Amino acid sequence: MGAIQIPFTTPVTEQNEVTFVRVTETGQLLIGIRPFIPTTYQPLDSPTAYPLQATITRPILIQELGVADRPIRYQVEAHYGRYRDERGIIHHLLLPVPGLSLRQGVSDAVFAKIMALIVEHHLPPMVAFQVIEQFYGVQLKAGIGHFFIHRATKQFVASMTAIQP
Repeated sequence: MGAIQIPFTTPVTEQNEVTFVRVTETGQLLIGIRPFIPTTYQPLDSPTAYPLQATITRPILIQELGVADRPIRYQVEAHYGRYRDERGIIHHLLLPVPGLSLRQGVSDAVFAKIMALIVEHHLPPMVAFQVIEQFYGVQLKAGIGHFFIHRATKQFVASMTAIQP
């Protein structure tokens, strides 16, 4: 199979395999993504990397920054996996995909843009969400607002405490 060409690159398309590109009936640019599956998994609190077994694959639709009349979506082959730790306990997890937040349904670029609008441009979170929707074609999930408000508050406090008088 030959390489699929798209007219732009993102961290997601650079770090994962692109399987297809097409325009849907609604005008969305849909890009198929197949992530590279690691063979080991190392939890943050463990010095040991464990053999990883991929178990279930299912498609997940993830939103990317686009333009209002041409939203970009990734159709990602999300993999669930499991590993057994040294105590014999089996842990199940959704395998991460570079550049994407599978649980929130958006790319890392969307996160960065929202944080920039809130922290650097001092927009209220709800206004930042409207800007993201109107200019970039990203429709955020209902519960994501609280996440950004909490994260932006923490980042703002950290930046204020870093300022020396």
